[in-house]
Amino acid sequence: MQHTLLPIQERKTLRHEYRLRVAIVLCFMLSFAGLIGIGSLLPSYIAMSAKERTELDAVAALKKQKDTSGIGDIEGTLKADSALLNSASPLVQGTLPSAVVESVVSARGPVLLTSLMVASTDGSSFDVSIQGKAPDRSSLLAFQNRLEALAPGNKAVLPISELAKNSDIPFSIELTEKLP
Repeated sequence: MQHTLLPIQERKTLRHEYRLRVAIVLCFMLSFAGLIGIGSLLPSYIAMSAKERTELDAVAALKKQKDTSGIGDIEGTLKADSALLNSASPLVQGTLPSAVVESVVSARGPVLLTSLMVASTDGSSFDVSIQGKAPDRSSLLAFQNRLEALAPGNKAVLPISELAKNSDIPFSIELTEKLP
C-alpha cells in the first residue's frame, strides 16, 4: 500500500478505525450468538422449573397423606418393636442365664449358696459371682472343681484367704462360665 495517495498519518488512522470497527462487529456477533443461546435454553429452563414445582407439590401431598392415614404411627410402633426384639435377641440366640444358674446349683453339693449373680459379658461367656457357706475346706475345694468341670474353659477363682478356717467357711467365688 505504499502507492496510495493518502498520507502516512491518515493511513494509520484509517487502519486503527478499521481494526476498531472489526472488533465492534465481532463483539456484536458474539453477543447476538449469546442471546440466541439464551433464547433457545429459556423454554427448557421454564419447563424444568415447572416440573420441579409439581414434583415438590406431589411429595408434600404424599407426606400429608402419610400423616393423616396413620402410617407414621405404625412406623413408630414398628421401630419400637424392632428395638425390643433386638434387645431380646441375644437371649433367644444364646444360652439363657437361667441355664447358668441351674448348672451352678446342680454342682453345689453340700455347700450352702447365699447369693448368686449372673452377668453376660460378650455373648460367649457369663461372669457369675457366688457367695455362700461351706461345711469344710474339702467340700469348698470340691465345689470349685465341679464348677470348673461344668464346661471346658471355665475358671473359678477362690481366694486363698477363705481357706483359713476349718469349718463353716464363708466364701466368695468368681466364675467365668464359657458358653458351648
